[in-house]
Amino acid sequence: IFISSPVDDQQITRIFESGANDLILEPGNLNMLKYKIINLLHIQQKSEQLRCLQKRLYVFEKNYKLLFENSAMGILAINEDGTITDFNEKITQIIRIKNAKLLGFNILKLNDKKLVAAVQGAIKGINTIYEEKHHSEYLKKGVWVRAHFKPVINENGLVQGCIGIIEDITEQTIAAENIENKQLGY
Repeated sequence: IFISSPVDDQQITRIFESGANDLILEPGNLNMLKYKIINLLHIQQKSEQLRCLQKRLYVFEKNYKLLFENSAMGILAINEDGTITDFNEKITQIIRIKNAKLLGFNILKLNDKKLVAAVQGAIKGINTIYEEKHHSEYLKKGVWVRAHFKPVINENGLVQGCIGIIEDITEQTIAAENIENKQLGY
C-alpha cells in the first residue's frame, strides 16, 4: 500500500482492514503515520473499555433491580428534601398504603416526630433506626416497623438523600409482649 502525503484517517483504516504487510511511505510520513496509528489504537482501547464498563453497569443495574423488587424488606429512596423518589412493592404491603400516595410524598411532613427525626438524621449523613408502631389512614390497627435509614453519599462526599429499609416486626413484638406478660403472670 502506498501512503501519500498527508496521511489521512481513511488511508489508515484501509491499512488496518487490508492487513497489508508492505507499506511504501513518502519521506516524512512515518512519524505522522505512527502518531495516527497510536491515536487510533488509543481510541479503540478507550472504546473497548467503555463497552466493558457499559456491560458491567448493565449487569449491576439488573442485579440492583432484582434485589430492589424482590426484597423481603420494604425499601424507600428519599432525596435530600425528604421526598420519596422510589420504593418497592413490599413497602406498600408493610405500611398498607397505595402506590400513588407514596411516590412524591414528602416524609418530613408526617406528624410522627421520631420518624421525621430519623429521616432528617440520615439526610444529614447519620445512620439512624426508627422502631415504633406505625399508623396510617389504611390501618385499623397499627403495624410495628423497624426502619434503618442510611445516607446516600455521592462521588464528591455529599449526602444526596437516604435509603430506608423497613421491616414489619409486628409478630415479633407481639410474641415478645406475650412472653413478658406470661413471665409477669398476666
